[in-house]
Amino acid sequence: MSMRQTEYQNNTPEQVAGYLQTAANIVAELDIAPDLIPHAFVQAVGLVAAKQVVLEQVGLGMAMPKLNEH
Repeated sequence: MSMRQTEYQNNTPEQVAGYLQTAANIVAELDIAPDLIPHAFVQAVGLVAAKQVVLEQVGLGMAMPKLNEH
């Protein structure tokens, strides 16, 4: 059997702007020391914008077209 990997990426500028705004909103709501705000923002952006990688096991029968189907 083989593994099929599906990766979702290539964010649009609108999605990136949304990630940044969401991260800014999250950090603004936190009661943290001012010197930690830049670090918290970077972490929030990374967590909000994290991509999902899906690995799917594919059987050989699924990968080959079916022949002689009538």
